[in-house]
Amino acid sequence: MTEQGNGNTFNPEDVFAQGKRHDEESDAINEMLIGLRGRIDTTSQSSVNDMTKALLDSYEIAVNNLRENVLADISKMAKDMGVTVQDQEDQDKDGKQWVENVELANFLNIG
Repeated sequence: MTEQGNGNTFNPEDVFAQGKRHDEESDAINEMLIGLRGRIDTTSQSSVNDMTKALLDSYEIAVNNLRENVLADISKMAKDMGVTVQDQEDQDKDGKQWVENVELANFLNIG
């Protein structure tokens, strides 16, 4: 658990776990889209109707938009969470190191 200067605390393991849940949810959504694509392909192969082909075209556009926007954002958010935690831990370590290296006399302006 890391305490911030404002009194807030965070647990890096909790942040990493949440990021992992984001990745897992993104993967689950992608798997559902793949399953739906299989059903649409099966329907498309058994139909020569133009409406069926239009459905497949619409599906491709919608899925590509979903993957490019929503799923990509979820994955980026999960990655950013880990980077932010690491940055915060590095900043905390650097701050602690600086404080530990300051001589008490210099800090108090005596001597």
